[in-house]
This record gives sequence, C-alpha cells and structure tokens, in this order.
Amino acid sequence: MRARLDRFSLNYSYYSGYLRNAVVDVPYQPLRHVGFGLGIRDLFGHLDIDKSDWQGKARTTFTGPTAFMTLSV
Repeated sequence: MRARLDRFSLNYSYYSGYLRNAVVDVPYQPLRHVGFGLGIRDLFGHLDIDKSDWQGKARTTFTGPTAFMTLSV
C-alpha cells in the first residue's frame, strides 16, 4: 500500500489559491516486470480573487477510483 499527499499554494497580488492532491494505491506485482493496482484519487482546487472592482471564488473537485498497470525494465 502507498499513500501520497501534495499541496501547492500561491498568493500573488489579488489572487490566492491552492491545489491539493491525495492518493492511496494498492499495487500488486505478480510478474518481475509487470504489475497492477487499484487506488483512489482526490484532487481539490480553490482560487480567491479579491479586487475592489471584482470579487470571486472558484472551486473544483475530482474524486474517483483508479486502476493502473506498471511496466518496469
């Protein structure tokens, strides 16, 4: 089993926001050079704009299962 959590944030002038990515995978490698796995992904993004003439927010979310295959040399 493997897990990963990434976060990228940025604040510049009137803009601020971040991206967050979380991953949990269960890999299985039955052969020397070939593996398979299942997992789940969660991607979340948020943006704020704070100007005197325009204010707004944007948010997006992607969550779902994944299936993957790995090849190694």
